Order: sequence, then C-alpha cells, then structure tokens
Amino acid sequence: MPASALSSNARAPNSIFDRDGALHRRFFAMCHCEGACPSVSVSASPTGLGWAETDALCLDSDARDALLDAVVRHRVSDLVISGCDGTPLPMDFRQSVSSAGCNLTGLGWLDTPTSIEERETTLLGFSTSSKD
Repeated sequence: MPASALSSNARAPNSIFDRDGALHRRFFAMCHCEGACPSVSVSASPTGLGWAETDALCLDSDARDALLDAVVRHRVSDLVISGCDGTPLPMDFRQSVSSAGCNLTGLGWLDTPTSIEERETTLLGFSTSSKD
C-alpha cells in the first residue's frame, strides 16, 4: 500500500455556525516546510478543526492533491496553512481551492516568531463560532 500523502492523524472538520447562522468548516494544514516551520501537535488542536500534516506542501504535488481532495470532499469553507501565507503554493492549487468555495489563508509561522502557547491559542480560535 502506498504511503499516505498526508499524515495518518488527518481528520475531517466539524461544522460550526457563526452568530449570523453561516456554516463554517475549518481545516488546518500543519505544513512543516521541510522542518523549518514551528509546529503544534494534533493533540493540541480543537477536535472540531480539520487537520492534516505534510512535510512541504509547496513542493509536494501529491500532498496538494490529497489536501484539495479533502477540501472538496468535506466542503471546507476555510483552509489555513501554518508555515506561509499561501503565496508560495502553485497558482492552480490556489485557484482550485477558491473554485471549491474555500478561503485560503496562511499563518506565516515561518516568518513570525511565536511561542508554542501562541500557536495553540491561534488554533483554539479556529474552533469558535464567532463571526469572521
């Protein structure tokens, strides 16, 4: 059996409604940026937040394909990437995510020093039902 392009601890997002009744399905891609990106453990993330890990999303077309498949299959509304702001990802991937009705953002953890507590707090914020 071929190795999974995403981590074995990947999980689907739960639906969350904001205060206006809009439905959100948030998915977090913990990209390790070839070991350069600070990370958090899946155990520190809220259980309702979709989760996947990859070594280098911008360099691995199989991981991008698997992530795009998860976005479409789970009707993800918001995809957040840990390491960058999303601009290093190929344009066709970004357009495909957008075409699926999903907002792509990045946290830029590669460029902004953060503590583990700050990263975990950021992840907790994705599980709230407040309006974006």
